[in-house]
Amino acid sequence: MNDATVTDLIGLLQNESGSIDMQFQLWVTVTSAVVIASFAAGNHFSRRMKVFIAIMYALASAAIGLRYANDASQFLFLQNELKLRGVEYPTVIDLRILRTLVYSFGTVATTIFIFTAPGSRINSK
Repeated sequence: MNDATVTDLIGLLQNESGSIDMQFQLWVTVTSAVVIASFAAGNHFSRRMKVFIAIMYALASAAIGLRYANDASQFLFLQNELKLRGVEYPTVIDLRILRTLVYSFGTVATTIFIFTAPGSRINSK
């Protein structure tokens, strides 16, 4: 990182910020799709299919969450690198805790919803 200019570091920081936002948007999209599918077709899914969907959703959420954690650590690294060079990169609020809570509670709630969605109790095999 010693060869990188301040402009390069700011560009990298902005790319990491965009990647973090993209990870969150991807997770919201996947979660919405699972909720809608569970609500609309839950009564047509066998118990095994619900378990399969829950496992796949949990794995996808974990992959997205790990990618988010990696991007967040890179963001902090770049922000600290700028501080070492005397440049403050302003951030309004630290969203790491809030996003982690949304990921965690949202994933658990969605997984529960897969099994308890209205109509999903009709045909639980």
